[in-house]
Amino acid sequence: MRTDSSVREDISEAIRKNPGIHFRELQRMLGLAVGQLEYHLYRLEVEGRIFSRQDGRYRRYFPGDEGTQRERTVLIALRNPDARKIVQALFRQDMSTEVLRAFTGLRRKRFEGALAWLRENGVVTLDGDTARLSSREEVSRVITRYRESFIGTLADNFLSLFD
Repeated sequence: MRTDSSVREDISEAIRKNPGIHFRELQRMLGLAVGQLEYHLYRLEVEGRIFSRQDGRYRRYFPGDEGTQRERTVLIALRNPDARKIVQALFRQDMSTEVLRAFTGLRRKRFEGALAWLRENGVVTLDGDTARLSSREEVSRVITRYRESFIGTLADNFLSLFD
């Protein structure tokens, strides 16, 4: 039987390798019971070893000593499928919101919700009807720094833009 400290080390390591991971994903990865994971996440957060942030219906977890608030915000955007489509499209070029919605293939309500979140959190700006990333360099830096934490194809798709 594993000790509490070894379980917490496993949780901390999983969060360090996958910053921005949400609860269920972490639970599936580690095979822990819901109550057991909740307890250890609570203890780790109280100890300052991890940090969490609500993202819509998900709570996302980050190492307590790694990354800036801006990096965490970009990570949350990249972990959200709708926001990620918008960020990926705008990484290539600025677009009108109409073209951007068509390009992403998102339904209007989902598109508007994701775009509003990205704007509220400073990831995307609007100049008239033209959407653009606030900082391509920041998105590039986050993707490069946390490449291993993303499903292989996501990071590879983004990084292929630099080749």
